Amino acid sequence: MRNINIGKLRNFLTKRFDLVILFILFFMILLIRIPFASKFLYDGDAVSYALAFQNFNIYLDQPQPPGYILFIALGRIVNIVFNDPNTSMVFISIVFSILTVFLVYFLAKQMFSRKIAIIASVLLIFNPIFWFYGETSTIYMGEALFATLIAYTSYQMLKGDNRFIYISAIALGLSGGFRSDLIFLMFPLWFFCLIYQGFDYKKIFKSFIVLIEFALFWYIPTILLSGGYLNYSQVTKKVWLIAFGGSSIFFGANLQSQLMMDYTLLSWTLDGIGILSIFILSIYIALNFNKFTLSILRNSKAIFLILWIFPSFLFYFLIYIPKPGYTLIYVPVFVLVISYVIVNFSSNLNKKIKGIPSNYLIILLLVLCVFFSITQFTSLSPNPKGIDYGNIQSKDLTTQYFIESLNDFNPNDTLIFFTNEDDWRKYMYYYTNYESLTNLRYNVSGKTNQSIIYYKNHKSTDINPQNNQIILNSSTKYIIWMVTDNSNFGATDNFNYLQELQSQINVETITFSDGYNIYYSEIGNNTNINIDNLTITKD
Repeated sequence: MRNINIGKLRNFLTKRFDLVILFILFFMILLIRIPFASKFLYDGDAVSYALAFQNFNIYLDQPQPPGYILFIALGRIVNIVFNDPNTSMVFISIVFSILTVFLVYFLAKQMFSRKIAIIASVLLIFNPIFWFYGETSTIYMGEALFATLIAYTSYQMLKGDNRFIYISAIALGLSGGFRSDLIFLMFPLWFFCLIYQGFDYKKIFKSFIVLIEFALFWYIPTILLSGGYLNYSQVTKKVWLIAFGGSSIFFGANLQSQLMMDYTLLSWTLDGIGILSIFILSIYIALNFNKFTLSILRNSKAIFLILWIFPSFLFYFLIYIPKPGYTLIYVPVFVLVISYVIVNFSSNLNKKIKGIPSNYLIILLLVLCVFFSITQFTSLSPNPKGIDYGNIQSKDLTTQYFIESLNDFNPNDTLIFFTNEDDWRKYMYYYTNYESLTNLRYNVSGKTNQSIIYYKNHKSTDINPQNNQIILNSSTKYIIWMVTDNSNFGATDNFNYLQELQSQINVETITFSDGYNIYYSEIGNNTNINIDNLTITKD
């Protein structure tokens, strides 16, 4: 009886200790995320989601295919409270961050130990990519949350807990409504865990039925809202061909584009691991090289982690990865591995450096890793492609300045010309009554296509001008040239655009306090302007 009571007491204290840890992690995330949260919609994709809160229409990129219908449904519900799409999506990102950290904690605790679980949770909170997307109105925290949820429930199957057979199938099926790629990229891991305890045909068949049912839960409404399967598949195929055609040699891209994408993937993956973590991992492997043999492939935990990473990394390496957020599908694996390495590496050092407890070494390595992550994220360098607060702050400021600058122009006689679709959709979301044009180029099956889009009042129209000529309305007096120092084209391209304009027409500048510029021209009759292989005329 005494042993039973002690066991119950230990179990009670253990549960309460986990609860205390979760509360600390919860408030740590809130304390860190709220001050750095973005103030405006982050990019063109965020605008697509915001517009979809009002009207779901993939033909208008509201949102872009494949639709993310469960994310849109959740966003609409949250937006009832905040009545601001940016705030609603940032709120979702923070909540998803919290849930992901909780899942990583319990997964790490089950796979290794509570000590490793605490370290993994802290590393994930400060991971630059995870931190960055937890501050913005983007969809990629869903990638991290549902990948980790699928992994957690699948790991229960791996251990032999049959209660999670159908729970994991539900998680995998529903994940497609938030990020459709998760179903395919996490399927190998899920299936491995499903059959690990034995190849039971009845169990496999039932779990597949559950998976299909919950995938149809979001897929059928998406098809119906898109006008049927044929319409949906045509739009989706077109978007995918455009995306894949610009990056993968398997879809017509050149070798340079493929290599550039692969380099970018490796760069983002290294960001997700962390410079110091890579250094620690390298030393640990060197010291324990004899243990890293083919026998690792007989370790179920090792196979579990490999199957979590490899399918998505292979797809990104060969086909497509446009943003760092895609790597959030396997970033949780990095923190699990690095946490395991920190604990074991500290133990190795403790044997070589007498007198320093291993726990002190663990704290030291953890603090150093966190310090490097904080340093990377809080960088204030305005790199448009950076995963740091400088990027968030820069985008917020440029959006604010753009909104302020338009107060000096009348929407009835002003046209805005964009050289970047991402800027175009975001800025025009906030000023819907202005006319705008953007000149886009995209690659399909190795061929470069051009599309000129007219936009007003949240509605876009493709224009097919004869001889690439745009004739302005007689009422147009001003053109705002969105070829700014902070656009994604880079300084060299901006300089070329401005040179091209200044050689043909007078270009005025609006300069803000931090050096941000907006350029505009007054348009008279008999005007002909050649920019970006497009002629803009007014007779």
